[in-house]
Amino acid sequence: MLEGEILALPTETVYGLAALALNERAVEKIFSAKRRPANDPLIVHVSDAASARAVCRPCERAFALAEAFWPGPLTLVLPKEPCVPDSVTSGLDTVAVRSPSHPVFREILHRVNAPLAAPSANPFGKVSPTTARHVVESFGENHPPVLDGGKTEHGVESTILDLSGRVPRVLRPGPIPPSEVERVLGERPSLSGRREVSAGEPAASPGLLSSHYRTEAPLLLFPSLSELLEQARRNPPPPGSHLLPGEPPDASERLPPELVVLPLSSTGSTREIAKNLFAVLRQADAASPPLILSHLVAETGLGRAVNDRLRRAARTS
Repeated sequence: MLEGEILALPTETVYGLAALALNERAVEKIFSAKRRPANDPLIVHVSDAASARAVCRPCERAFALAEAFWPGPLTLVLPKEPCVPDSVTSGLDTVAVRSPSHPVFREILHRVNAPLAAPSANPFGKVSPTTARHVVESFGENHPPVLDGGKTEHGVESTILDLSGRVPRVLRPGPIPPSEVERVLGERPSLSGRREVSAGEPAASPGLLSSHYRTEAPLLLFPSLSELLEQARRNPPPPGSHLLPGEPPDASERLPPELVVLPLSSTGSTREIAKNLFAVLRQADAASPPLILSHLVAETGLGRAVNDRLRRAARTS
């Protein structure tokens, strides 16, 4: 890795494809391996708030949030230092920074003693990996070296909070909810930070493109499980279609026989749904179903992050 190679590493959110963030050749290898567009910036991973100073200019709010949530699944968008390559930030004057908590990733950070760029370890736009096996399956026989750290803890990517302006803005929902940010800062962050990014336009941070987490089979998304089932009864889906409910449907529900049921959780726990979401999407997609059907969950806490991933997975363009 010190020679500019890429390595797939576990984080507490998803597996990342890591390389030296300040080495332009290494960063180019990430973009090439993922076939990632140049307008989608990368997150730079550091050990702690002190080491973050090498790549960004933290403010008082950043230090307060780092003390509360680092190491952990919170990414902060801050003014960048000149040493950060434009390829990492898509030419923007800000950089996304976080400190991961997974012990394997932290050990590598300690050994290389340098910041690491690490987007999800999968081809661009596809479902993120939450196990080492997912990384291998994503890239096939030409997969990068992978360090197996087991299944990831959270299952969805970090919360991204933009601190570069007057008002903190949530650019991507994740495991750290706005209420926890408000508890630390004493002000509620804006939830209107994310917007559609047009082709070629630099995104304010990673994870903002409208279509992402794409499965090979079309994913149909419904406002609720009851509406999904009602629609499925009226217009039965093709045989072999997969249903991904938040929890096992009640035994009294009349399920169309065409559906293969893969619950995202055994109890309906949003935390369990988030942890299992990408793995179950991959499991369903591997069966090559004609359709995958799922539904939104309550828009609170981690539910906001789950719904964000489902909505973008269901987008076709």
